[in-house]
Amino acid sequence: MKSPANRNPWIPNLWLIEDSWSENSDTISMRIKPQESYPLPSGKPGQFNMLYCFGIGEIPISFSQISASNWVHTIRNVGKVSAALCRLESGSTIGVRGPYGNSWPLPSDDIKDIYIIAGGLGLAPVRPLIEWAIENKGLYDRITVIYGTRDPEHLLFTKDYPDWNRQITFLQTVDCGTRSWRHHVGYIPSIIDRLDIDPQHSIAYLCGPEVMMRICSESLLQKKIKASNIYLSMERNMKCAIGFCGHCQYGPHFICKDGPIYSYEKISRLLYIREV
Repeated sequence: MKSPANRNPWIPNLWLIEDSWSENSDTISMRIKPQESYPLPSGKPGQFNMLYCFGIGEIPISFSQISASNWVHTIRNVGKVSAALCRLESGSTIGVRGPYGNSWPLPSDDIKDIYIIAGGLGLAPVRPLIEWAIENKGLYDRITVIYGTRDPEHLLFTKDYPDWNRQITFLQTVDCGTRSWRHHVGYIPSIIDRLDIDPQHSIAYLCGPEVMMRICSESLLQKKIKASNIYLSMERNMKCAIGFCGHCQYGPHFICKDGPIYSYEKISRLLYIREV
């Protein structure tokens, strides 16, 4: 039996949906595993797969959890393909190509503090990074996660919060609170501005809407974190995932092949060019 790495990259492999569940009103997560008896490919935090709903099409979805036996993807119902994937039940078959892209870079030896900043659905691609950081928390002085979304009804992975709160600093904020909301109300940069950051020994990982990442990067730079220690997960309309079609071109970069993870130092100029 050929492994996925030895197969035609254009042909999806058959995977089984082991389980699926609702995260909130418009977002689901699905746990998948290969249907065939080949070893699970090596997926890394920050990478993505192309998920194919037969007869509809395929879209890129990042890992939201990685284990030795299966993967979890979190999907928001925002288009034809994502809507079709969200309707699939446990036991259904989907096509999978991947993993593709690079991964979140691990901190260098001089890093003591980790900041993981996510907005909206951006919590999904950093969730494996959060789990890695918790597993290795003994190596660092501070691990801080900042998560912002529109309102409490759109929070993701709420079952994880008790464990995160016990083991790391987990800060939540919403644009619009409710009567029962007991956390911060406001945009993520307002939390960054209040942090006591050691800039020489800190690294930051950002994922979310592009404007959010740009403004948060500016706030981190004001805190004197080096541009080379700020990493962003970029998103574009990926089609082939192997750098062939050009749909995801971002200046001189093809995000599916060169990204999706970039340092702010590398792409800062492009972030300020409209419609690149």
